[in-house]
Amino acid sequence: RGVGDIDLSFELGIRAVTAKSAFDLPGSDKKMTVPKSPTTSTSFPLAPLKELLAYAGTAAEKKQNYLYTGTIQLVVANEKMVAVGTNGNRLAFAENRSTRRLEKDPLLNLPLSLVSAIQKMEAESIWLGETEQAVYAAIGGADSSVTAIARRMAVTWPDYRSFLPKEYSFSAQIDAQAALQALDEVSPMVASSDAKAATLVPAVTLLFDEGKLTFTASASGRADSVVEYEQIEPDPIFSDLLRRSITINHRYLTDFFGSVKGCVKFSMNEPTTPVWLEAGEKKLLVAPIRTKGTK
Repeated sequence: RGVGDIDLSFELGIRAVTAKSAFDLPGSDKKMTVPKSPTTSTSFPLAPLKELLAYAGTAAEKKQNYLYTGTIQLVVANEKMVAVGTNGNRLAFAENRSTRRLEKDPLLNLPLSLVSAIQKMEAESIWLGETEQAVYAAIGGADSSVTAIARRMAVTWPDYRSFLPKEYSFSAQIDAQAALQALDEVSPMVASSDAKAATLVPAVTLLFDEGKLTFTASASGRADSVVEYEQIEPDPIFSDLLRRSITINHRYLTDFFGSVKGCVKFSMNEPTTPVWLEAGEKKLLVAPIRTKGTK
């Protein structure tokens, strides 16, 4: 097979879904009001919510018929908010532990169009709710006018925690700033100069070897950049150098390392299975790139 991302929707068993039929939004001459009996209506502190949605939104890109990729799942449980976004090849998780306890823990699927509207709002808090047909956002209280509304997607999201491997054979700690600089240094060689290969995934190979992590890009030449790492979960199975080498989408890594600070925990099993990156309240599950010769 040629080069291409391993689709997490296949790897993790997520099914494609369809949207419900369109509904009639009130015209400009009508006032959009919060429904009298919404199935969900919850107040959220706006600033931390926007931060969560911004991070999860980097991964929530629409992809073919997988309409769940056009939404962000917002979960509130155990006094924390969790936002999850995916494009089928990476899943971004972000959480905020400062959420107050709610009488009922909501689960909302927010279309990206509504998320974009929320990012432009200015207030201390925001009300999010949904009906059978719509998802809405309102500022000013539960009885206020709706600020933004979008069609509700009939999304079948599995439990995001089921995506995560229960254990890893190899884990290392990497400095986020050093990794971001290394990714920048090899970036000129990420894009292929061959017109026929211009649509290939921008790839970077990571090799962990005795405390040195080498980033290599070779689409239009070759560039290497080395940073130090600390191995925290050694496993004899990873004595084989090839098992400590993995190829990942360069943009996905750049997005992640550019959004975090300090130490990043990088965990993996086989080079053909998804890896887990974690830095504080931001986490990323990303599929490796399938290269020629891999099964």
